[in-house]
Amino acid sequence: SICQGDTTVLAAPPGYSEYLWSDHQTGQVIYATHPGRYFGILQDSNGCASLTQVIDIKQVIDVPPKIYAPQGNTICQGDTLILIATEGKNYLWSNAVTGTQALEVTQTGDYTVTTDARCFNGQWTSDPFHVEVLSATVPEVEDVVILSGDSVLLTADGINCQWYDQPVGGTLLGTGPSLQTNPISGATTYYVES
Repeated sequence: SICQGDTTVLAAPPGYSEYLWSDHQTGQVIYATHPGRYFGILQDSNGCASLTQVIDIKQVIDVPPKIYAPQGNTICQGDTLILIATEGKNYLWSNAVTGTQALEVTQTGDYTVTTDARCFNGQWTSDPFHVEVLSATVPEVEDVVILSGDSVLLTADGINCQWYDQPVGGTLLGTGPSLQTNPISGATTYYVES
């Protein structure tokens, strides 16, 4: 592999009377400055020809790293967003985390990552990736006292409200801003997520 503007040396075995390379250079040693497939045709003093092994030279594209997040750039308070940097070496994130291609974030801010450059002695820094954490307001809750066997109409403000019987992994009881409970015979807690 070569970087733009760089040169790599290709050498054929010694002892041949003529050397002709696929890019029309001649001589036992040539200087390759462009990507491509190189091979040499070697002719000995008797006029017999042989081919060298094909050498595939690729150009290195040296660009700053990029950050992406499969989940987008917005999360709710208490959630975690995973930022992923494109492939590189010696990762240094703007929050001082090092050595990892992926970063878990929980706070609003602009995040960058720095990696080693491949074609010069230095480092590249990504463009900032903005993360927005939406604040979660504490719900206002009121206890309700009812007679055994009564039903209650529960209401909540929010978008896409979902009502459950457990705080995590519970059964979905209903959707929307209100829920009419089944008859209740004892202390019962309901959970709503928006």
